[in-house]
Amino acid sequence: MRPLVNIEPYQRLSKTIYKHNKYHLKPPLVYREKKVMKMNKEERQRIFEMFGGKCAYCGKELNGRWHVDHIIPIYRNDTDEQFERRIKHGSRRMDIPRGKDVPENYYPSCSRCNGWKSTFTIESFRAEISEQAKRARAYSCNFRMAEDFGLIKETGIEVKFYFETQPKPQ
Repeated sequence: MRPLVNIEPYQRLSKTIYKHNKYHLKPPLVYREKKVMKMNKEERQRIFEMFGGKCAYCGKELNGRWHVDHIIPIYRNDTDEQFERRIKHGSRRMDIPRGKDVPENYYPSCSRCNGWKSTFTIESFRAEISEQAKRARAYSCNFRMAEDFGLIKETGIEVKFYFETQPKPQ
């Protein structure tokens, strides 16, 4: 695999500048090959039509660019041992399984929802969305001003995803 940047000039420069001090030599960059889902156009179209061309989470029309989201996150760039190490050291919860790259684990998603969901489970994603008004109030003077003038009111309604309001896809 080709590195994303040409590192040869950096290595040459690094050796020239720091040849007398071995502690300043930096190891060469290591690139892992990015794992990509293998999916044909028919599979992708089937996923797109799953909810009538709408995002499974927010329900907006999927115009142009859209993503295939893994309902249960797969942690694509983690090897099995890295995944286990993260659980052991507490940076991953033990009750969250590692998802699979199978059609039953796919939902159509807009780029915003897929980016926000990241490696969250459905319930963790729901909790993150529920916190948005509180965060906006704490960190945005624009939000607080709009709220003070009655332009924004927190409703306290439960976050319900679009896929929860639709019949189950076949």
